[in-house]
Amino acid sequence: MFRWVGMPSPKEIVSPALSTSACEMMLVLRERLQCVEQLLAKPLFMLVWQRVAEVLNAFFYEQVILENSFNEGGAFQINFDITRNLFPLFGQYTQKPEAYFKDVKEACQVLTMNTGSALLLKDVLYCALHDPKSDPNVMPSDPIACLQEQGLYKLLPEQVEHLLRRRLDLS
Repeated sequence: MFRWVGMPSPKEIVSPALSTSACEMMLVLRERLQCVEQLLAKPLFMLVWQRVAEVLNAFFYEQVILENSFNEGGAFQINFDITRNLFPLFGQYTQKPEAYFKDVKEACQVLTMNTGSALLLKDVLYCALHDPKSDPNVMPSDPIACLQEQGLYKLLPEQVEHLLRRRLDLS
């Protein structure tokens, strides 16, 4: 099992590299997709790789990101693994591979956003979701608008709040 909480700070990393736990998976995935591409007609292969992307998006989001806690280095590493390795792997089949991994992409944004923005967003979401009547003289912030300001369009406020709780630097 990979330890996302024990990763060194990004400031300590000289040359980022694919995590060892993801390396073999990415190699096998690339090899299998290439084999299937050679065996199937183009329209059928398109359906296959899109389905694989859909399943991987759900797996990484639900089984890796939501089930772990992340220090700053762990958040950096998973973001690197996804954006610099998984997306380019699917970039062979589409101009915008990140469009097939929206949950994972946005989760990585939440995990890697700067601490000040994350704390502010955490406070806005807490007030909107748990304490809507805190001060009648203060206009409450729209949580959806706050998410959209951060480039988050797919994830719901409750999901983002859960992701923010996965960050050890905000505890």
